Amino acid sequence: MTDALEGTLGANVNPRGMPDAAIAMLDADGTVVGWTDTAQRLVGYSAGQVVGRSVSVVLPFAQNPLRAGAFAEQCRAGGGWSGNAGVRHSNGRTLNVGLQISQLWGQGGAVHWLVSGTDIAALSLASSSGSVRESILTRTP
Repeated sequence: MTDALEGTLGANVNPRGMPDAAIAMLDADGTVVGWTDTAQRLVGYSAGQVVGRSVSVVLPFAQNPLRAGAFAEQCRAGGGWSGNAGVRHSNGRTLNVGLQISQLWGQGGAVHWLVSGTDIAALSLASSSGSVRESILTRTP
């Protein structure tokens, strides 16, 4: 099943058959300052294509300044956010991704955002394969 996930979705799948999370880091202004290989495999953009650019390259909703500003305020107030969002793949299609955004504090009070995302289709395929169900059942007394 792991090969099927990797082949059909381009997902990076861990030994438990679950897709690994793509990780990016943003500065306080929403500029991408860190990008992992898993992020590249998920959305098709290399680090060179996104680092130093606005996160709106991959998050279409961030292109609207009012919406992006309101969302940033919501994240600041709550110390982060989690939910589903459309992410733009380099080939132009939109992926439905489960995102988790966490606020990080750096030296001198600098704020950064750690963004992790997993392709929901890959999660659904992995869970339907029984790997999640088996994991839960083996841990249940």
